[in-house]
Amino acid sequence: MTRNQISYALLELLREIETQERENPTLKQELEAAISITQSKNVVAGSTITAGGNVQIGDKHVTQNAEKIYNIDKIDNANFS
Repeated sequence: MTRNQISYALLELLREIETQERENPTLKQELEAAISITQSKNVVAGSTITAGGNVQIGDKHVTQNAEKIYNIDKIDNANFS
């Protein structure tokens, strides 16, 4: 029953959004812009940021391979080779 109530409420919310979109074109543009960046990484919405060179925004993954690790007891001072 709870699941049906949630589904009904979500459908009502979508109907309300559609109604508001028809009545307010600016809202429609804002929603379309928001939807276009959903599930995107490294996005700064509505920004005028410019940069040159190596720019890193977001996740940076570094993989380090070593045959042996020395001084492992103090990992901050470990030597990798």
